[in-house]
Amino acid sequence: FVSRDPKKRFRCSRTPWFFFRRLGKHSILNPNFDSLAICYGKLGRHKEAVRVQRKVYEAILRHHGAENLETIRAVNNLSHFLNNKGSFAEVLELTSQYGPIAKRVLGADRLTYILLTWNRARALQGRGGSRADIIAAVSLLEDALQRTTRVFGPQHPRTRDNTERLENARMGLEECL
Repeated sequence: FVSRDPKKRFRCSRTPWFFFRRLGKHSILNPNFDSLAICYGKLGRHKEAVRVQRKVYEAILRHHGAENLETIRAVNNLSHFLNNKGSFAEVLELTSQYGPIAKRVLGADRLTYILLTWNRARALQGRGGSRADIIAAVSLLEDALQRTTRVFGPQHPRTRDNTERLENARMGLEECL
């Protein structure tokens, strides 16, 4: 049973940490650790979410290598939590490293690649709001919107989210002018 209440879910998801201490490094590949990071994120504990997700990413990278769907998903999750924490430079570094890998391995129309693009655009917007960063973010979001519309359709929640993000980025660009 997993509660919808984040505080109760947190209590349920703390158990894997104790297993990690007992079983060693391979237990970090347990999917419950992603849930633990998500729980920390929903509670606003971004530092802990990043710490847990970084361990998950490093373990998956060692186990599967860089050109693997699970590794790219872990990078996406880590990028999301780093964005929430405000570590935009690290997000840009991760997404510049894994963007080409994700595009080559998965294809540009996969949700995982589109989410990686969204995370990069969000980091560009949050880094400092320079005009060049916002122009790059708008370009990335336009590309992502085109892909989500083609793959998921115009009424899909991801497409609507991306439309809203693009509108916000364009408003930020107008403010820079």
